[in-house]
Amino acid sequence: NPKGVNIMIAVDVSKSMFASDVTPNRLEFARLEIDDFIKNLKSDRIGLIAFSGAAFLQCPLTTHYNGFILSLRNMDTGIIEKGGTSISSCINEAVRNYNAVETGDKVLVIISDGENNEGDVKPALESAKKNGIKIFCIGVGTKEGSFIPFPEEKGSGLYIKDGSGNIVRSRLDDEILREVAEATGGAYVHATQ
Repeated sequence: NPKGVNIMIAVDVSKSMFASDVTPNRLEFARLEIDDFIKNLKSDRIGLIAFSGAAFLQCPLTTHYNGFILSLRNMDTGIIEKGGTSISSCINEAVRNYNAVETGDKVLVIISDGENNEGDVKPALESAKKNGIKIFCIGVGTKEGSFIPFPEEKGSGLYIKDGSGNIVRSRLDDEILREVAEATGGAYVHATQ
């Protein structure tokens, strides 16, 4: 296909992505994976969505890979006020941005630890299917999981706690990621070191 493929990459920037069960942490690990992936692109268009409790278009679909890489570098967990993880919001954001796309396959790659997903993904999946978007999910993290350091306090040994004062252990929860990928004929992959 000379027209290339349209690839939207959505990266989970919720606090749990700071967990270091993959090195150096889930977010950085995802960034490195995306860097490697871009090296193989030829005439494909690529865009970037950041999401936690809400989703935000970080880089519109482009063949300008350097611009994309810049957006990727600037993406951090502080960029979205709304906490939590809403996979449906990132699917809806992709659907919105694919509305004007006439040619080429439409792919959404969601990179997340799947944890604490909020809301029902079914309506979002329906509109993705209607728009011919195939969703692939990449799970980052491990089943054993790890603690989440305070982002501002790198190396301080302080970890995020829950309401009862217990240190939160964040684990990869791939159930929702599998479900989302299978619903659109995509696939789920667990990213490992």
